[in-house]
Order: sequence, then structure tokens, then C-alpha cells
Amino acid sequence: MTIWLHYVGGNYTPASFREEAERERTAGRPSITRRAPLSVARQMNWEDRVYIATWTNLHSGKNWEEGIVHIFGLARIVGIIVDGCPKSFQDVFQKYSSLNRALRMISRGQGEVIRRECGTYRLGATLLVEDVPLPTVLQDLEATATRHNETLSIMLHLEPLEWFDPPREMKAPFTRSFLRLDSEETQGGSVGAMSLVEDHRLAPVDKKKKFMEPLFLGL
Repeated sequence: MTIWLHYVGGNYTPASFREEAERERTAGRPSITRRAPLSVARQMNWEDRVYIATWTNLHSGKNWEEGIVHIFGLARIVGIIVDGCPKSFQDVFQKYSSLNRALRMISRGQGEVIRRECGTYRLGATLLVEDVPLPTVLQDLEATATRHNETLSIMLHLEPLEWFDPPREMKAPFTRSFLRLDSEETQGGSVGAMSLVEDHRLAPVDKKKKFMEPLFLGL
């Protein structure tokens, strides 16, 4: 199991991020969805842990090498969201079904438009996959996307485990992706969810508002 660090900002504050995650979980939808580059996602697996944080720059200007991390949540990777590749999604579903690796198809909320602070999308079907590591799922999706001339883009589906108030603090550089913190000699999970979404539209960031809550640096 690997531990990762991920920053949120834009239209979110820690409070609004937590509120949205709990609202979506209560509604039976993916609690947290965060876009991940395929190059990083290939290094991940089901049940990896992700610390959710904000970041404060310690220097003036665009120096992203040193800052204070304010960790306000811990989540686990329980699935991936396939963005707009319906043919690839269907092919992989059929492959896993033939190998008895697809536990079941979940259609709850299918067709529903989900509105979040970071944007909107239309929720499709969800497939539960057993005994297929996340890197293998991504490899299969990439292969079928190439065959169907689809551009594969994914988000991680994260399930909250714990919220920290006040936040925990540490020093780390900034990244718009995921930063690997540590690995443990434990086996990853055996079951993950693969969901399809379409018509994904990102929300514009309102630069006139101050979204980052003032946080004590503890220096």
C-alpha cells in the first residue's frame, strides 16, 4: 500500500470540500473525485491512502519548492472514473465478465447530472472488478482506447476515512498531481470500482473570491 499527498484549492475550502464529500457519500455517489495523470495512476492500487491538503507558499513569487502542507483529510482509493470513453469501458467490462472478474454492474444514478464545485458530469454505469490490480485495469483501458481512437482520461474515486480539525502540518513542495509519501509492505485491495462519466465540464475558478481559509502556519 502506498501513501500519497494531494492538494485541493480553486473553488474549494477545506470545509466546503468536506461538506461536498459527505453529501455525495450520503447520496450513494462517488464521495471524492480527483483527476489523475495516467503516468501517476499507473503507480497506484486499490486501497492506497491519500492525504487531502491545502498548501501555503513560504516564499514570494512562483517558488513551488517549499511550503506548508495543511492536511485536513485522509481517504482511500476505491475506484476510477473513466471520462468519456464508452467503447473502451464496454470492452473492458466484457473482458472482465468473461474472466469472471466483474462482480456486478451498478447502474444507480445512471444518467444523472452530478454538480460539484469543480464542475459537472453525467454519471454512467459502475462496474465492480475483483482480483484485477489498478495498473492492469488502466493498461486494458489504454489498449482499448487506442483501438477505438478514444482519448483516455480518468479521475480517482476516493472514499474518506478521517477528517482532521485542526489540520496536521508538514513541509513539502507543491504539485498539481499526487506526491508519493511512503510505501508499506502490505497488500493492496482486491476489489475496485470502474465508473463511466460523460459530458464532463470543469467549473471556472472565481478569482475575485478568496477561497483558501486562513490557516495558522505554526512557525
